[in-house]
Amino acid sequence: MGFPSRPLTALQLFRGGLDTNQIAATLRISEADALEALTLQRSASLGLPDPYELSFPAMREAHRGRFGRVAYAGRE
Repeated sequence: MGFPSRPLTALQLFRGGLDTNQIAATLRISEADALEALTLQRSASLGLPDPYELSFPAMREAHRGRFGRVAYAGRE
């Protein structure tokens, strides 16, 4: 038996017993990126929509790498 032809995914590592910190170290990414990958892969495997698309518009834009100004809703 040999090594798998593709690297393991965050979801496979999680199902193998690793936590997000261990997944991040294994994949050499930040823990936030490991959590995001795990969340997206789990949603896809369950046939659920991308959970990040359901967040607030400002967060969705930031998630896509577009940072802009957000209207201030506080007191003047």
